[in-house]
Amino acid sequence: MRTALLAALLLTLPAAASAQEAGGVVKPGMTQEQVVAAWGKPVRTATSGDYTYLFYDSGCCGLTDVVFLEHGQVVDALARGAHHTYDGISSLSPARKPGYTAPAR
Repeated sequence: MRTALLAALLLTLPAAASAQEAGGVVKPGMTQEQVVAAWGKPVRTATSGDYTYLFYDSGCCGLTDVVFLEHGQVVDALARGAHHTYDGISSLSPARKPGYTAPAR
């Protein structure tokens, strides 16, 4: 039983690693499907009201990378890992002023 479980886990690891290594760029206004195409399947997803949060392994610092969607569109992201890029003004940036990030059209 344990051998079958270990084999199943090992078979899934290369796919997860290659999705992280492939990386991609997430931009404001993207849909959840576009984010998954760029960064791969999230390790966890949470929803609260109009917001959806996609959590990804950052590969560093024990922290997660997070993509924030409002009404199904990206409005912010926290990208710490070298394999994830956010092409917007992130909440992590000191240049970001409080306010709404309008979705790209």
